[in-house]
Amino acid sequence: MIVEAQVTKDFKQAFDSLPAQKRRIVQEKIDLLANNLRHPSLNTHRLHRPSNVWECYIDNSMRLLYQVKKGILYLWYLGEHAVVDKAHFTYHLRSLEEEEKQLEIEKQRILCYVGMTRAAEELYLVTVEGKESRFVRELEGKVVLNQ
Repeated sequence: MIVEAQVTKDFKQAFDSLPAQKRRIVQEKIDLLANNLRHPSLNTHRLHRPSNVWECYIDNSMRLLYQVKKGILYLWYLGEHAVVDKAHFTYHLRSLEEEEKQLEIEKQRILCYVGMTRAAEELYLVTVEGKESRFVRELEGKVVLNQ
């Protein structure tokens, strides 16, 4: 069972552009997917390239590209059947990999900030100059930094 879902900008844009009735159908299929990745009505199958991305049917003409990693359902793309043709998918794969990296960085950022909020009274972060965490650099100007 899937515990979390992440969506790409491409997926969100495609989903938001759908009519309300079609969005309901897509949401129902995502719910089925989250509860049973092999639900018969989804007609899921692994793509040949990349082999870690799957496709499922929303209806006769619409497909959903997704990936499951560590219990997280990544919804990559939603569109007509042509989205999986090789020329388009080869181009789209580059953005999928970048999107996945951004989602992972965002999860790390959240963990860092949650950890920082657990400090009872004071928080000391010690870093090596020039090798500061990207998350610590993002705090400059927002918190008091003693250097």
